[in-house]
Amino acid sequence: MQISYQNHPVTAADYSDGDLNQLLRNYQQQLTDTSLLFPCFGLECLRNFRQLAGGRLLLLSGDKGYNREESLYYRGEPVINVHGSFSMMVNYHAIGQSVQNKGGKVLQASHYYHSLSISAFLWGNRHQ
Repeated sequence: MQISYQNHPVTAADYSDGDLNQLLRNYQQQLTDTSLLFPCFGLECLRNFRQLAGGRLLLLSGDKGYNREESLYYRGEPVINVHGSFSMMVNYHAIGQSVQNKGGKVLQASHYYHSLSISAFLWGNRHQ
C-alpha cells in the first residue's frame, strides 16, 4: 500500500456547507503561514450522527492532535506516521469550532499534552 496526500490551497468557498467555508475563511485570516489538515469528512460524519440522534450527541475522542489555534501556527507539511497502519494529527480545533458554531459545547483539558489530546463535544444539552 502506498500512502499519499495532496496539498490544496484554501479558497473562499470549497464546500457546499457554509459552516465549513466559514471555518476556512477564519483559518485564512488567522493562520497566514501554515499547513493544516482540515477534517471535512469527519465534520460531515458528525453532522450526520447528530441528525440521526435528533440533535443530541456526545462525542468523546482521544488521539494525537491540536486542540488550540496557537498549536496550528507555522506548521510545516503534515507528517504521516506509519506503524502497522497510518495516522496523522487530528485537527480538534476545527472540530471544536464547528461544534461551537452549531451551538454545542467543547470540553478539553486545561493543559496541552503533545502526545494525547482528549476532548468531549456535546450537542443538545438541555442545560445550554
